[in-house]
Amino acid sequence: MVLMRPRGWTAEEMETLRSLYPTFGSFRELLDELPGRTPNSVRLMASRLGLQRPSLLPSIERANGLGVRPGGDTYVKCSRCGEWFAVSKTPGGGGVVACAHCGGYSIVSG
Repeated sequence: MVLMRPRGWTAEEMETLRSLYPTFGSFRELLDELPGRTPNSVRLMASRLGLQRPSLLPSIERANGLGVRPGGDTYVKCSRCGEWFAVSKTPGGGGVVACAHCGGYSIVSG
């Protein structure tokens, strides 16, 4: 069995990785932009360059409060900054909302 030495990364590939890896695009889309690179090689090079993919989930918290004002407006108290902001109620009643004041995300249950 003959093992092949991996080819080095080109300057163009490195620039593509630097510009696309930290974005919210899907990992599959990133791999499409780096043909011939395996998922593991992309993750390894990104790690070596100190690049990180954004993560929304750790920043999501359960909303502190839910209130209804006269007229039927529904308000949520932001978990991060404590500001109240209006939300649209959806059928089923829950979801993730973003605070217009600080940009924090909160989970609202029906």
